[in-house]
Amino acid sequence: MPPNTTLKRICFVLAMALWISLRAAPVFAQGSSCGIASPCQGNITVVPDAVNMSLPANTGTIFVTVAGASSWTGTLQFQQSGDGGATYGLSSCTPQPSGTAVTSTTLSGHWRCLASGLTNFQVIATATISGKAAVTISASAASAGSGGTTGTAGGDLSGSYPNPTVAGINGAAVPASKTCLGSNGSSQLIDASSLCGGTITATGTPAANDFSYWTSATNLTKVTTPTTKGTWYPCYVLTSDAAVAPTDCLLGFSNPRAVTGTTATDTILYSDNGGRVVYQGSVAVAVALPTATTMENSHFAVLLVNNTTGAATAVTVTPTTWSFTSPAATPLIILQGQSCRITVDAAGSAWDADCWESGLTAGTGITLIRAAGWLTVSAPISFGATFDGGGSPLAAATAYVTVQQGCTIASTDSLIDTGSATFTFWDLATGSTALPTAANIISNAGILLNSGHSLHTTASDFTVSTGTAVTALDKIGIHIVPDGTATWAQITVRCN
Repeated sequence: MPPNTTLKRICFVLAMALWISLRAAPVFAQGSSCGIASPCQGNITVVPDAVNMSLPANTGTIFVTVAGASSWTGTLQFQQSGDGGATYGLSSCTPQPSGTAVTSTTLSGHWRCLASGLTNFQVIATATISGKAAVTISASAASAGSGGTTGTAGGDLSGSYPNPTVAGINGAAVPASKTCLGSNGSSQLIDASSLCGGTITATGTPAANDFSYWTSATNLTKVTTPTTKGTWYPCYVLTSDAAVAPTDCLLGFSNPRAVTGTTATDTILYSDNGGRVVYQGSVAVAVALPTATTMENSHFAVLLVNNTTGAATAVTVTPTTWSFTSPAATPLIILQGQSCRITVDAAGSAWDADCWESGLTAGTGITLIRAAGWLTVSAPISFGATFDGGGSPLAAATAYVTVQQGCTIASTDSLIDTGSATFTFWDLATGSTALPTAANIISNAGILLNSGHSLHTTASDFTVSTGTAVTALDKIGIHIVPDGTATWAQITVRCN
């Protein structure tokens, strides 16, 4: 036999042996891209390895198997394309023999995927892979008996494969032509138009910053935005127990109400809440105060002012049921020039009143001293002594007096019928049972009256010991030394 013929025969036998071995034990490529021949097989070991298969035109079902000669970890994603592999999206595949459809896996197993209208399918690594995942993709032609993508649709689908339509959700038909849908306890769609108010209409054209409110179950209207200065808020002003439309309200006290002339009775109204009632007639007024419950406002508050002009005309406030707890006097008497703010007590079934004078006028010698939160009334006191010889010349003598409140000596005024006299002052602190003596002197040279019959001095002579400061209940000694001709003398000390 010629040598060339022998060589050809040897090559043919080797080729056949290789083909038979490949058929008997296929070797997966590192990743794979297959034509329409089925199955398509490949190994995935790194990202983004993929096993990609071009699908025959009549493919209805795809079967995917992922195995591993050794353990592998990672995520493999199922992807499909309908444009020849230009773009890919997720494919939903059902685990076999049963399970919930997924778009990826981290485990070995078998999956079934619908493929109607697809041109390509691939399994691709999307996360770090360790080990080696062996992937097999098989395509099955669509047929009525395959349970694939032809035949009559059932369940929540209607029509026929490959183009069924959605007829329901979880066994219930989808409500048609409804503006509002809800769901029931079976996760089925239901008509919820009644809960959504049906068709909504609007009255008026809203402008910027307007707010809307319902006039019925299907109609909205608006309250126009205020355009004048102030702090405004939407509110409901009820004059009876009936609903009214909201309006714009300006923040502030309610409009004041005046009781004038000879009106002698009055009743506090629910509309007085947050306002001011001024009594400015010429007679006393008896005022009835209903309960906050009657006036339907548990936070009721009102300010009452007595500006009456009659002779000692008071405003007498008598609650119809409740009483006043602060002050604890019922009825409440508001005298001329007084104002009282009346509020609901914290207990909720009584009234409180906070009252004050509208104005104070200081009388002669009275000083009003203002401070944060209070007013101090300062009134001077006086003490002194009269020395009377009954027509005979006076001799040296001492008179004693107890000062009733603490004060500061401001001045002295002395009188004498004739001649002259010197007055000195002794101060013994409270607590002692003795009388003051010259050892307790608080004046210096003394006050000398020697010209005329009267003398006014400041407190400049009071410079010894406590000086001008006198403590409440101190005992004061007033000592006189006359010149031997005076028969009567008097001295008065003014102490603030």
